[in-house]
Amino acid sequence: MNKETLEALKKSIAKWGKIAKSTKEMDLGSCNCGLCGLFGGAACVGCPIYSKTNKRYCRDTPYAEWTNHASTHVINDNYFGDGFRREPRCKECLRLVGEELNFLKSLLPKGDEK
Repeated sequence: MNKETLEALKKSIAKWGKIAKSTKEMDLGSCNCGLCGLFGGAACVGCPIYSKTNKRYCRDTPYAEWTNHASTHVINDNYFGDGFRREPRCKECLRLVGEELNFLKSLLPKGDEK
C-alpha cells in the first residue's frame, strides 16, 4: 500500500473511531471519508476496500449494514440531510460502528495495525 492510500485509510479509521466514541460525530458518507476522497472519482478502483471485496461503494461491507440501520433512526431526527449519527443508547448502532472500524483496521498493512 502506498503512502497516500495508507494516509487515506488512517483518516477513515479516525473518522469511525470518533463516531464510536461520540453520538455527536457524523458519518457524512463519502464527504468525510479519506478513502472516498482519494478513490471516489475513480469509482473505487484502487481503494483497499474495493481490493478486498471487489465491489464498489462499500457494498458487502459493514458500512452497508450501518447505513441501512442508521436510516431507521431518521424519525428520531438523526438524519441531517447528508449523514447519520449514532443513536444514543442504541446497541445496534454501536455494534455496527465497531464492525466498520474493525473492518477498516483489518485493511492496514501488517505491522501498522495501531
